[in-house]
Amino acid sequence: MSEPKEAKEENVKVVVRCRPLLQEMGDDEIAVEIIEEDHTVLIANRQFTFDRIFGFNSSQIDVYTQAAKQIVDFVLQGYNGTK
Repeated sequence: MSEPKEAKEENVKVVVRCRPLLQEMGDDEIAVEIIEEDHTVLIANRQFTFDRIFGFNSSQIDVYTQAAKQIVDFVLQGYNGTK
């Protein structure tokens, strides 16, 4: 079994999905700012950088198809998804 052409050595990618707070959380809101151009999320004056950011309007299927599907496909073909 030869390795698929898409399966090349890459660094680990870190992605985040930002979602609105649930209504049940109450009035203690935390300010979240997404700067997509810089792949940065600002939370309570702290800055975090990611390889990919999925914003408030992203769906679960968007996150899966763009961040996980290729890894799952490789694992199902017998390759290590976490080299």
